[in-house]
Amino acid sequence: MNITCITEKFIKAVNQIEKLATKQASLPVLAGILIEAKDRNVVLRATNLHVGAEITLSAQIDEEGTVVVDAQILQRILSNLEKNKKLTLSLKDGNVLITTENSELIVKTYTHEDFPTLPKTIDGQNITLKVEQFLEGVQSVFYSASRSDIKPEISSVFIYADGGNLVFVATDSFRLAEKKIPVKNLPQFEGILVPVKNIIEIVRLISSEIGDVEMILGENQISFTIGTTYCTSRLVAGTFPDYRQIVPKEKETTVVMLVEELRQSLRMISIFSDKYNQIDFEVDTDKKECIIRSAYSDVGSSVLSLHAKIQGEAFNTRLNHTYVSDMFQSLKKESLEIAYSTPQKPIVVTGVNDTSFTYLIMPMNR
Repeated sequence: MNITCITEKFIKAVNQIEKLATKQASLPVLAGILIEAKDRNVVLRATNLHVGAEITLSAQIDEEGTVVVDAQILQRILSNLEKNKKLTLSLKDGNVLITTENSELIVKTYTHEDFPTLPKTIDGQNITLKVEQFLEGVQSVFYSASRSDIKPEISSVFIYADGGNLVFVATDSFRLAEKKIPVKNLPQFEGILVPVKNIIEIVRLISSEIGDVEMILGENQISFTIGTTYCTSRLVAGTFPDYRQIVPKEKETTVVMLVEELRQSLRMISIFSDKYNQIDFEVDTDKKECIIRSAYSDVGSSVLSLHAKIQGEAFNTRLNHTYVSDMFQSLKKESLEIAYSTPQKPIVVTGVNDTSFTYLIMPMNR
């Protein structure tokens, strides 16, 4: 193998995929990045067996070949090179010789025959949308997914088609986030479950790309192609909870307030919340105020009042302030609506005049 390419492009590709490389005693080669020079292109591949990615670069290829280089070592070397210079990689006595204008570095390699391939042919539904639409869908809900692997179906992001909307949903059974993204020519398909750890990696891999992303939804696999980047993830075999059954059908009380005022209040109130992140949220219909209280014996206590537009009956509930604060990254409107039905049912939060995002929070026991 003997290739020459622009250092900046090579560094960007390595930085995108090197975090997928993981040291595994059963398969040491997974700690590496596969570099394959073939047909006037250089392909870089990394995988942790759950998520895999390939990035294709144009390069001058004087001799084709394939090597696997330790990802961390390669990334550390490249981080110290000038980005606007040319970089040459060649084989020397079974090792990789990295040559620049003023340096020669020899790096040991793994046996590339042991490196896993990535599935390229996936039989399933094909969906094309703007990459920013996909990112918005995932980033609006992923924080609500369970981080425990005990129940894989809720440690995943659920994606399904509903009319002309691609719907993203995640829950940990204490709160739930749903985001609807309108997509043209969206085919109807059965919902799929993408492990949240995997989808976070996919977001990181494609977040710097521009244009359309092509998704192919298979029975056990999902793939993403955008530009010269290709990645794939396994899917979870399971059934997502029928969350629409728990969404309250009626509203006893609705509260409308400014998003930024509530955000700032929660920043202050969180200083005084206990180890369970508890806050008491009270709606006073006479004063047209929302009163938020928190107390922690080791710190002190706080009471904050917010003006709000209130319709319905007064109520008092206890919430996890972290769950409330998490939703702000998904709210795109200046005002939000909180809907309350009964003490046993979740409160429902939406942006005012925005039906694309819905957030449910279960009350805490007193």
